Amino acid sequence: MSERVRGGFVLSAVLMFALVVGVTGCTDQAGSGPGPSVSISASAVPSVVQSETATSPGITQPSANEDLMAAMVCVPPTSEVMTWLYTPYPHLAVSDVSMVDTSQDSTPGDDWWVVAITWQESGVKKIASFLTNAPGKQQLYDQKWITLDQAWSATNWTGSGLVVGMSAQAKALSCLP
Repeated sequence: MSERVRGGFVLSAVLMFALVVGVTGCTDQAGSGPGPSVSISASAVPSVVQSETATSPGITQPSANEDLMAAMVCVPPTSEVMTWLYTPYPHLAVSDVSMVDTSQDSTPGDDWWVVAITWQESGVKKIASFLTNAPGKQQLYDQKWITLDQAWSATNWTGSGLVVGMSAQAKALSCLP
């Protein structure tokens, strides 16, 4: 097994324990998504950037915008998203995943989405969210996955783009069961 694949599996295992965010509640929009069974290619591992919470005293952090959230739509995950999620979260159901388009594409061909997930671990509800360009990218190595925290410290998004991203994250989290 190559170092890259082995390192990716270790990183995927670390990802499972990296996040806890709490938001519940709202209705989900019906749409097309993959069926409940999606096969995984163990030979390719996507890139992932772990986030670290960084806060500085006196700096006001942007937050989600209710008006933007009202205009956003939660959609079911694509097959590309579920393929990646099944590696670190093998028991995840399609119904436990919500996606919201950020309408941000800083690089041509990279449309960024927020993906929120929920699962039970030892009877405790866990929630995580990611920023990804995975929808539409069949090859896992072409996908980027960034674990999100409340400050979005793992991204370089600022200003209105950050507010849009945070709004998409809040919307996606609100659509989880």
